[in-house]
Amino acid sequence: MKDAAGISYRGGWTMLPAGTPYEMQLVHDHIQRLVSQYGDIDLRLNGADWVVKRPSGEPPNRCSMCGVGLGKLVYTRSLRNLCPSCAKHSLR
Repeated sequence: MKDAAGISYRGGWTMLPAGTPYEMQLVHDHIQRLVSQYGDIDLRLNGADWVVKRPSGEPPNRCSMCGVGLGKLVYTRSLRNLCPSCAKHSLR
């Protein structure tokens, strides 16, 4: 579904609107809370599937786009690990 984020996690599933920059920020905030509470989550947004998790400390521990060290969250799609900032641009 376009402009909606489907988020599944251990014990639940939710769908949030994701059509505006404000809604996307709310999606990212919600993801951050879910990952810290439940661990890995699956995200489906605009036909793309992502896994969002805490970094494991194992290589690769840098963002595939900008090269910055991965912080508290890693967005993974097609074997590419992105930092939250690059993921926000890629998820649009």
